[in-house]
Amino acid sequence: MDIEQIKANAPEDAAFWSPAVEQYFDCQYMNLAFKEQGKLIQVEQQFRGELVPLTK
Repeated sequence: MDIEQIKANAPEDAAFWSPAVEQYFDCQYMNLAFKEQGKLIQVEQQFRGELVPLTK
């Protein structure tokens, strides 16, 4: 999947994409898929450098 397609498919509040788990995260590093389910899962600080920033 290329970055332009990732950006095009990103939810409105997505700020980051993780190539490792292929999921979107908000500006507070919360997983958007799980957040919608009522689960708050945040990327640990040591792994945040692996996220791809999304700019629209």
